[in-house]
Amino acid sequence: MGGHVMLAGAAHRLAGSSASLGAAEAAALCRALETACACDELVPADWQQRLAEIERACGEFSDRLGALDQVLPSATAKRRDIQVG
Repeated sequence: MGGHVMLAGAAHRLAGSSASLGAAEAAALCRALETACACDELVPADWQQRLAEIERACGEFSDRLGALDQVLPSATAKRRDIQVG
């Protein structure tokens, strides 16, 4: 199995997972990498740059999740206060 097939498969799986989580930019970048592998039947020459872009997008999504994690406990506490008070 060629490297482009393995990379396309990994990009496909990560695109699906990213889309399921709502990480739209990461999913789109993964789909573009998958398409590039399938169209050229080669690992794209810019594969390292593409992976760096995917990693950046995943990092940004992770940061947004972390920020949400910080907000949810206080929002939940406020909701309890409203229900009790």
